[in-house]
Amino acid sequence: MQGGPGSRERSEVRPSPSSTACEACQINAFPLSLTLLKDCPFRQAYASAMELRNTPAGFDEPLAALFACHRRIEKQLATLSQLQKHLTRHVCDEEAISTATGILRYFLEAAANHHADEESDLFPRLLRAAQATADHALAYELVSHLLVEHRDMELRWSRVREELEKLKPGEIGSLDLELCKEFTRDYASHIDREDNQLLPLAKRVLTPKELEALGNAMAKRRGLDLPFPGSGA
Repeated sequence: MQGGPGSRERSEVRPSPSSTACEACQINAFPLSLTLLKDCPFRQAYASAMELRNTPAGFDEPLAALFACHRRIEKQLATLSQLQKHLTRHVCDEEAISTATGILRYFLEAAANHHADEESDLFPRLLRAAQATADHALAYELVSHLLVEHRDMELRWSRVREELEKLKPGEIGSLDLELCKEFTRDYASHIDREDNQLLPLAKRVLTPKELEALGNAMAKRRGLDLPFPGSGA
């Protein structure tokens, strides 16, 4: 694990008094939390864009909900990258801690639920539905590959989690740049495979009843009302 060198002087990581935002915050995407952007001139544009991108897909459309979850994961990965840059220029402040806490909470809760949605509910239904079709071999190979990727990403996440949990307010801190890059790269490749292979295949082979059962199972996992009370879960 990489940590900030103890000999670094605090004055080296503070922004200059005349600056309104650190260089890492001046971005044209939408990754950072609003707390880190509180002094940033791009805050208003960031907030408007996030409002548009945060429109949720309901579990009455489970495949769309999975797709939307991928977009939220991408935003968290972008936030992780920007946090890493922020920490190279600033002492670890309360805003950085708040952002790190948000990333931890997302991957420990929402992303974990997303993987469970796929492994416990989508993958088994997909394999059963594809069994008697020309997509059987494709479905088996794809699911097998995705399961291996899930395990690999979980191992890498455990290391990223350690990096985030070691950050302390008021101290000089850093995140392992190569580890964060590897984690982001692996997740991006995985999401691309699911968006362009898994979800189209599921849409092709799952019946409306199977999709209803999938949506119910996803809602039940989160303790929410079932979108299709008359169907199974």
